[in-house]
Amino acid sequence: MLSMEIPSLDNVIQLINDNEDLIQYSYKGKDNQLLMSQALVEKIYAVIEQDKPDSIDKKELLKIAIRQAFDLCGNDVVVSRSGQLFIKTFDAQTKKDVNEKDAGTVASRYNGFSEEELRDFYQEFFAEEDSEDFFQLIAKKYFQKYFTKNSINNEKYEKYVFAYIKQIIAEQLDSMYDDDNDSFFQGFAGYIFRIHFTEVFEYIADLMLYEIAINNTSMINFLKYYSLNIIVIGGKKYKVPSLETQDGLRWNVVSMLSIAKIYTKSKSNLDKFKKEIKKITKEMSQFYVESLSPSEYNASAFDKIADLEKKIQEQKLALEKNYDSLELSDDENANKKIKSIIIKIKSYIETLLNQKKEILNTMISKAQMHQYANLQKELEILQKEYKKEKKVIMQNQKAYMSMRSSLVKALTEKKQLL
Repeated sequence: MLSMEIPSLDNVIQLINDNEDLIQYSYKGKDNQLLMSQALVEKIYAVIEQDKPDSIDKKELLKIAIRQAFDLCGNDVVVSRSGQLFIKTFDAQTKKDVNEKDAGTVASRYNGFSEEELRDFYQEFFAEEDSEDFFQLIAKKYFQKYFTKNSINNEKYEKYVFAYIKQIIAEQLDSMYDDDNDSFFQGFAGYIFRIHFTEVFEYIADLMLYEIAINNTSMINFLKYYSLNIIVIGGKKYKVPSLETQDGLRWNVVSMLSIAKIYTKSKSNLDKFKKEIKKITKEMSQFYVESLSPSEYNASAFDKIADLEKKIQEQKLALEKNYDSLELSDDENANKKIKSIIIKIKSYIETLLNQKKEILNTMISKAQMHQYANLQKELEILQKEYKKEKKVIMQNQKAYMSMRSSLVKALTEKKQLL
């Protein structure tokens, strides 16, 4: 696909040359980085879409055109971000070819890409706030593929777990960034897997502990392996990774079960209550007016109405006084002034009455107040249940974390030949 001819390539190149002010060369102080603005990207889209085959996605065609326009090689990266286009190039000094004999070794850890370049890309495109969701997804994908759909044994797990997870990360990155540079994303997958290594296995451990909590027999049998201590394979003795914490506390499946059941049940309830609380809070927010709850808004409205009624009463008294003065006065000029004052007072009273009417029309109805009150009661019940489950979580937190850390340690080690 990268080699396909772009009929409008010359026009794209001319467009780039004519709009260099819309390109940030040496982006963020790096000579091998470039950022193309959204305005220029849209102009290029307009050019290439004139001759675009219906079978080709315009984003894919844009990247092919950019690769050809800048004469990029296979190692270079072209990534879309918020309508902009980011380009990162790699020369012989920043990308080393990996020999076939080094595949799967430390020498091929990042597929020949330097750690510094991968770190720059990570900081630019992999926001810390997104990493939790990303690695939870990776753990789930791995778990579903190798434990739910295919029941992997301990031997195969030890042999392939790191390679399998790295491959899932690379595939996920490829789908996220929509770039044809598999070589780079294989290296980048290795980099982010290394710096989030423990995090990935903590999520996997959580999934395993949930499964034993619901009495998943195959998972219970898988974890029993870590209590065997010594095994013999082909006449050779091996020391099996143990479920032992750094402070020397040892766990086994039996001791794990009760804590796992209590903790995961409360955690599940906690998540359920959290969703329900969020849903009800959203429903209640629809009754809010000017950031005030229905009762607060109505109370504020009553205060405003009381203030208006006081002013109306004051104006009515002033009106009566002016009518009395008009009856007693024989001075024509004085009468004109009094009549003018009466007209102004009447107009002002009318304004005050309209304001009162508007406020009354915006007040929350009794039916709405009743709905809100019911939601409020429901919320209070949920919040009590939430606090109750939170307490159970806190009571078992230390034991659960100890259990999980021992499992992470076992999952990331391999049996040792004695």
